[in-house]
Order: sequence, then C-alpha cells, then structure tokens
Amino acid sequence: MANKWKKAIKCIVFIVLAGACIAGAFRIFKWKDTSGDYNSSIEQLKNTPKDTIDVVFTGSSHTYCGIYPGVFWEQEGYSVFDMAISGQDKYSGYHSLKELLKTQSPKVVFVDLYPFTYDKHAVEGNEHRNMMALPTSRNSFELLTAYYDAEIPKERKKMDYFLRWPIVHTRYRELGKYDFLKNPPNSYLRGEGLMFIANPVENYDVSETEYNPADLSDKNMQLIDEFIALSEKENFSLVFTVIPYRAGTENLAILDGAVAYIEGKGIPVLDLNRGRSVLNLNSYTDFIDDDHLNGYGAVKLSSYYTQYLNDNYDLKDHRGDSLYWQWDADHAYCNKLCLEQMLDSSESLSDALTLLSSRKDYTTIICLELDYQNAEYNYFNDLSILGMNDEDYAAGGGVWVYENGALKRLSYNTENTPASTHELGTYDTLSAEFHGDFQPGNVMINTEDVSNIGFYLKVTAYDNRLERIAFQKGY
Repeated sequence: MANKWKKAIKCIVFIVLAGACIAGAFRIFKWKDTSGDYNSSIEQLKNTPKDTIDVVFTGSSHTYCGIYPGVFWEQEGYSVFDMAISGQDKYSGYHSLKELLKTQSPKVVFVDLYPFTYDKHAVEGNEHRNMMALPTSRNSFELLTAYYDAEIPKERKKMDYFLRWPIVHTRYRELGKYDFLKNPPNSYLRGEGLMFIANPVENYDVSETEYNPADLSDKNMQLIDEFIALSEKENFSLVFTVIPYRAGTENLAILDGAVAYIEGKGIPVLDLNRGRSVLNLNSYTDFIDDDHLNGYGAVKLSSYYTQYLNDNYDLKDHRGDSLYWQWDADHAYCNKLCLEQMLDSSESLSDALTLLSSRKDYTTIICLELDYQNAEYNYFNDLSILGMNDEDYAAGGGVWVYENGALKRLSYNTENTPASTHELGTYDTLSAEFHGDFQPGNVMINTEDVSNIGFYLKVTAYDNRLERIAFQKGY
C-alpha cells in the first residue's frame, strides 16, 4: 500500500511540474502581437478593470491607427478602447467584441465596415494575429468555426489554431525581449497603434466615384444582423462607420451596399470615406500611407467622433477618477511619442536639447569627442541649455548624463581611463570607455553601441519609464 501511495505522489508531482513547465513555455512562445511591436489589445483588455470601458471601436489597422483614445480622454474624459487587430476580419471583430463583453459593459460600440470588404486574410501573419488573439474558450472556437466554415472548411488548420501549440512551435527564431518580459505599454495602452510619421499621399476625393452599391452578400448580411442582435442583447448603442482609406471601386461598392442595408435597419452609420471632407484631412501631413491615418490625422478623426458622442449620448467624464488611471497613462504616452517625433524632426541641437531639458522621464546622454574644439561649430551655447558650464566644457571631451534636471560628467575621453558605468533601468547599463576619437565602443547601452561615430557630438535620450532608447542623433 505504501509503495502505491509513493507512486501516486510521484505521478502527481510529475504532472504538476510538467504542467508548470508547459505553461511557462507557452507564456514565452504564445502569440502576443495584435497591432505590432508586441502591443496587444487583448492583453490590454485583460489588464483593464471591470466595467470601465464606455466606448469601443472594432476594426483593423484603420481603427488602431485612426482612433486615439487619448484624444477622447483629453477633450471629454471618455473611456474609449480600440478592440482592433491588424487585418481584423468581420468574424474576428464580432468575437473580439464578445470577448470584451465578458468583463465590460460599454454604452456605445462603433464597428468599422472595412472588414466586410473581404472574407479571408491575404497575409498569414494577420491570420495568426486574429485567430490566436482570443484566449482559448467557447468564443475562440466559435470564431474559428465561423471563419473556416465561411467558405471551405479546413478542419486541420482550425484544430491547429484551437490547440495553439502547432502554431507557437513556428516562433523559435522570432523570439524577442517582450516574449520573456511584460511589455509596459500593454498595462495601459487602450488598443491603439500610435504613429506620428507623415508621408504625403495623393489627394483622394471619393465623391468623384459613382455611387453604385453592390448587393450585400449573405455572409455580410448575417454578420451585420448578428452585431445588431448582440447590441440589443447586451444593451449598448451600435454605430457602424467607415474610417477613411483609399477604397477601390469594388470595395467602395461593397461599403455602399452595407451602408444602405444598415440604414434600412434604422442603425446609424458614419461613412467618413464618402464624407471625409468634414474632417479637413491634409494629404501632406495626416497620413502614413493611402490606407492609414497618422497621429495628426487620428486627432482630427477622434475629435470628430468625440463631438458625435457629445451630440448623441450622455457619457460620463471620468477624469480625476483613480480607477481610470490607464487612460491618464495612455494619454501621457501618446504625448511622449509625439515629443519623440518632434525630436526626430528637430532641425538643430538647441531645439532637441530644449525639448529634453524639461523632461524628467528621460535620461539624456551627451557624448562629446576629444577634439570637438577643432569643429567649426561651438557647442557650448547649446549644451548650456542642460547646465554645461565653461570650466567643464573646456576640460575636454567625454560623456555626460542629464537626469532629473542635473548634468554630470560620467567620464573623460582620455587614454587608459577605466570604464565608467551608470544604471539606466532594470536591465540596462550605460558604460563609457574611451578607445579613441570616433571609435566604436566608446559609449554602450548593454550591447548597443551609441557612440558618436562620424560626429563630434551625439545625443541619446533614454526613456526611463519604458526602459528603451527613444532618440539618437549626431551633430
């Protein structure tokens, strides 16, 4: 009898240890990216307190590029969330919303109609993002069934996505930092993808395209009806919308057909492709490409939706409520990325240092080469913005650290000087060791070389909160 108990205990211990190992491995290998750069709207949703989201947007990259919850928060204190996934298909949009409704009771839900223009993903990565995003549950299995039974059933692939391991086993070579560590923005971002890069695009006026609505397909009609039924069951107001993008003639006809069908059901539709003139978008400054708004365009689009909410719904202003701290943090992060774009586009050293001088959330690293005094430019006046004095500037090149409003020298550029270090974050160390002017390895952050090769002066800004290099530029 004793031997049987020992064997049973050993078996139980083995099962527990094996389960812990499998769970730990899955945490590392699982798919984490729904909108790019390891930022996952599903992970952000998991971190959101129950019943704090009042407004939801579903959709693809058009949504997470075009809808900035920080704008709604700054203007009116509305708690908005992007339930968006890259290339989100209509089935994923519906079931992602159902996932959100497990913990949230939104007042208004906007559904972007772009996903109704196609049935299947053209890019395998987007299929992974959508099929692997939801946690394993009845809801995720229903998504797989709806997606793969929409045309030709693919039982093997459906089962691979349900089991997940056949997919995660393909990720060994692509593992990165945030597979092993929690990505900080996933604690407070609200599902958006923040981009402040401007690329001029061709001016697009859809009003020049003939209105010729296509007949709505059975699948599209069914999904629209299911969204409407869900809104009635869960008691939220439903608004369909079209976020501006360069729709071709075929897609435009599908969208026009969907708009006509929805309006016939008495459900509001905001077609901001046909009606984009109300947004005053600038084709030179407000786009990343033909299909996606950048941060500046997103501010205009989000401001329009904010006004629409003001005019049609009675939503609460949550600013000042500590329960909604994530929206404060999200807004601060949005402003931070805007600052970093301003740094990248700054035209002079003084402009960059002026922007950094008042920021306590960054550590600024200044690397000045030994023979900087041979340069045609006098750097002293610019460096004095950070508190550089005449004596220290005249003492020769080296590395300085500007932190919490104070500038201090970390090292001198002299031969045989021992290496100096400065702790930046939990996992990042700044080290300075002079190997000669313009030589690699003079300044390192862990294994990344931030030396000013080819420049007399190099500025590096390190984001203390996110623990990453945010800006580098040589002068």
